[in-house]
This record gives sequence, structure tokens and C-alpha cells, in this order.
Amino acid sequence: MRWPQFTDRQFSPWVALVSADTAGAAAPPVSHFPLPGWPAQSTVEYLTKLIVLGLMLLALPYLVGALIVKPGAVLEGRAGAALVKPPA
Repeated sequence: MRWPQFTDRQFSPWVALVSADTAGAAAPPVSHFPLPGWPAQSTVEYLTKLIVLGLMLLALPYLVGALIVKPGAVLEGRAGAALVKPPA
């Protein structure tokens, strides 16, 4: 069985497909992203920051509640984490 999409390079190894020609190396690489219909990079960054802010705001009531109910345990755990030597 022959596959028409592979007829031009049927018996060549994959290494032969890599071109050693460096004459076109001065041309900048062409980026095809974002694809049509995708949001712009700035929009993605904005939404990412917005999601992180929302998650931090959701964690705020838990942190305030923990500080009110058991302030010693919360502060002790944070102090222990701050005193641990970072891995080298």
C-alpha cells in the first residue's frame, strides 16, 4: 500500500529531512499564533491575573477566620516555614 503524502520522501531517513542550508537563517521565524479566533496575548495575561486575584480574594475569609480562631497556630506554622532553609 502506498501513502500519497509520503511518496516524495518514502525511503529517506528522517535525518535527511533536516536541511543543512543556512542561507535562510537570517530571516526571522514566522509565528502563526495566536490563531484566528484566539484571544490576544494581553487578554490572556489579563484574565490570568484576574483569576489569581479572585482566588486570593476567596482565600481571604479563610485566612481571617483562621487568624481569629487560632492565631497562634497560623503564625507558628508561617514562622516555621520562614525558618526552613531553602534547598540548595
